[in-house]
Amino acid sequence: MKPVIVGVGGISGSGKTTLARIITNNIANSEIISLDNYYLDLSNITYEERKKVNYDIPTSLELPLLVEHLELLKQGKKISVPIYDFTQHVRTNKTYEVIPSEVIIFDSIFISAIPELTALLDLLIFVDINPEMAAVRRIRRDIVERGREIKGILSQLETTVIPAYRRNIIPTKHNADIIVSGENKDVNLLASMLCSSIEILVERKRNNQLD
Repeated sequence: MKPVIVGVGGISGSGKTTLARIITNNIANSEIISLDNYYLDLSNITYEERKKVNYDIPTSLELPLLVEHLELLKQGKKISVPIYDFTQHVRTNKTYEVIPSEVIIFDSIFISAIPELTALLDLLIFVDINPEMAAVRRIRRDIVERGREIKGILSQLETTVIPAYRRNIIPTKHNADIIVSGENKDVNLLASMLCSSIEILVERKRNNQLD
């Protein structure tokens, strides 16, 4: 069966990745892919130059490769997903293989804002949240998981992350099929409800292919 493709979007720190992971854990035959792995390869410039790049706009992704991979998955073909090193702001020379499952979940801040991607989705979920609350979560994540310094994190939030979110992402959240709150305290219950919607899509697709 060709997979159901689900996009989960929202500002960094909204809880979209946590939500996507819980959904994946609750759907047996599913796979999650972060669009962050498709950031353009900037290994041709220095680390100091890479630190100054605006990564909070859709053009920071290698869109042709991403669209190609989405189309291959929809055809039931496997892909090799690039692996991105956030500590160095560079794509590594490694990849990992994804074999189409019944459900493929794409997680990205940009997914609602790129028509070429939304056109290929079966369902788009947008996680809405106050940007300042999301910023607090992002600070914690970048320090703990990505080894970054607070000064650089705050500068990035102020100059690119929040302005780009307000300019590029908030105006496109209406493209979503479902909008949920990133401030929801019972994320497991929320994920369970979304799983039910996704499983209905899987069943419909399965029945259509049997007809």
